Amino acid sequence: MPSTVTLTVTKGEKTGETYTYTEKERLVAGRNPDCQIVMLEETVSRYHCVIDIAIPSVMVRDFGSKNQTYHNGKAIGGRPTDMSAEEGRKLKFEPFKLDDGNRLGLGPDVELSVGIKNVPRCAGCACDLEKVEHENEEGQPLCPDCHVKTMPAKKCSMCYVVLQGDDISIGICAECRAKPAETVIAKVLRPARIIEPEQIDLSGYRKIGVLGKGGMGEVWQVQEIETGNMMALKTIIPIIAASSEKARLAFMREAKLHAQLDHPNVLRQLKFGVSHNVYCIVMDLCDGNVDNLVRRAGGRLKLKFATNIILQALDGLIYAHAAEVTADLADGGKQVCHGIVHRDFKPQNLLYTSSGDNIRIRVSDFGLAKAFEISGQTGHTIAGEKAGSVPFMPRQQIIDYRDSKPEVDVWACAATYYYMLTGEYPKNINSHEQENVFREALQSKAVPIRQRDRSIPSKLAHVIDLALADNPEIKVKTAAELKRMILEAVS
Repeated sequence: MPSTVTLTVTKGEKTGETYTYTEKERLVAGRNPDCQIVMLEETVSRYHCVIDIAIPSVMVRDFGSKNQTYHNGKAIGGRPTDMSAEEGRKLKFEPFKLDDGNRLGLGPDVELSVGIKNVPRCAGCACDLEKVEHENEEGQPLCPDCHVKTMPAKKCSMCYVVLQGDDISIGICAECRAKPAETVIAKVLRPARIIEPEQIDLSGYRKIGVLGKGGMGEVWQVQEIETGNMMALKTIIPIIAASSEKARLAFMREAKLHAQLDHPNVLRQLKFGVSHNVYCIVMDLCDGNVDNLVRRAGGRLKLKFATNIILQALDGLIYAHAAEVTADLADGGKQVCHGIVHRDFKPQNLLYTSSGDNIRIRVSDFGLAKAFEISGQTGHTIAGEKAGSVPFMPRQQIIDYRDSKPEVDVWACAATYYYMLTGEYPKNINSHEQENVFREALQSKAVPIRQRDRSIPSKLAHVIDLALADNPEIKVKTAAELKRMILEAVS
């Protein structure tokens, strides 16, 4: 029986209905049909509260509902009855921890009981454990198989393969014992370098300097010693400290997908893997990102320049959303897939190189946001919202991040275009107030772009405003459609 969180309706029209979760989830509860937990009572707000599940942790945050959210009968949110919803969005509501057996009230007429069953999981392979018999050096539980794997393996003194059976006591594998002495001594004298699967050796590079830092890690400029070529090395730290084999495999699967992409407007990934528990990607060196361009230009880019950038970015999305790639499955199998969704498209992930008046745009970090979500190290949670990403997320992605479709990237591309032209986010979101960004992004509509800048041509403004409509659905579904609409508007 896996670890579970169960929410059972104990009061209201849906009394007796249960919702069970075994994975990391983010749920919006309310009266609106697109909520994951939909209640019918009029005293429940359209978007009442958000529940963040990362077993065994369960957190809830109110959305400023007039009828309040309750914990064991005590109000933990809500706005005064004489305050408008718009004013309520400016209030700050901290996340509140829910424990096993707690009662969660959505207004006065709906209540859910919280059940949390935390089954210990192996820190190596994430399997469920009936009891904890072994632990690693950090005190995390291990299953018998992973415990054996973590024990130092005895290796052949000649070729360094792992010894098994009777070879362990001898210290040399049968294959080496059968070889002529000259062959064996030659191998012994040869410099040895042992690299485990999925690790990479970066000793052939020298660091030049830091290019940037972010929530996931750092980007360094490095030089390949043998060729003298300059490259970029992204380090993501730490990928293993937070969890398990599951986290590492999630990163490897997503990195392998990006490595299969080959397009002028998608950043080329040259090498990837794990080095000393740090996840590393060696990639083409670029001059900077589009957010840097906007800031250096005083907050806005010229229309022709911004349009050139976004059209190239759309070309990258058109390719990636249809690319045929082979995915590694969690069970060890492989599956051919058609298309990759970025899930974190924003100005910081649009890199550029320039030569004279020419600029080349490359979309970077395909799949890494998903890998963070799978591994439990994502910033897309209530407790630590990624303020830099949320303004570029449509409401569909906020409500259902795990199953985001390509259209969320299209919306984010339109939001990036808007940002380049105006220096502001499409929705009125204060990214410095992390408590509010999630609620504001979900409940707000994009401000018409000509309200930000009257100089934007009306035909183009209509396209951008249409592409940023996300309620009840995203209007512009594909990158190709958005590109066509932009070209027609600026021609």
